[in-house]
Amino acid sequence: MANSSIDTIDDAEALRRLREFFRQMDNLLGDFAEGRIPAINPRHLPRMRNAFAEVRPKFDLVIESLKEPQASNALSDLRDVGLTGAQLVFKLSVFDHAHDELVDHLAIQGRRREKGTWWKRLFRLVTPTLKAADVILGSAAIALKPIEVIKEIKESIESGVDIGREYYRMKK
Repeated sequence: MANSSIDTIDDAEALRRLREFFRQMDNLLGDFAEGRIPAINPRHLPRMRNAFAEVRPKFDLVIESLKEPQASNALSDLRDVGLTGAQLVFKLSVFDHAHDELVDHLAIQGRRREKGTWWKRLFRLVTPTLKAADVILGSAAIALKPIEVIKEIKESIESGVDIGREYYRMKK
């Protein structure tokens, strides 16, 4: 049960999965910044877009630092914060589940949105996705310095979602 092959990954696979996670985060936060995930009050979009443009290059730095041979320096720290092996598999499976549900819901966007229900579900899906990402970002920020800036922009977007929830609730 605990030693099944789905829970066992080597360091190279852990690094690959972390690089993929940061690509997904880049896309996810970029979708918020560009308004493709309509969860932020529109008055904040131009500033968020500008702030995210400054943060976006950090994703490339992080992804590059998770490639060999540079990553061999960080592997010990990644192990210490639970971002290798079965712990990483579990954390990413929770994130992937929440993220996939959000992406699936956004795909409905082209269909007729039922009054209020599409928006309610959107906000119910955004929160667990960002929360699951925060677990990985928080640990990664200890091991890799540029991640703190990424984590902070994610937290700012999360606050914007809280404000947007009220904006869209009043709008319907």
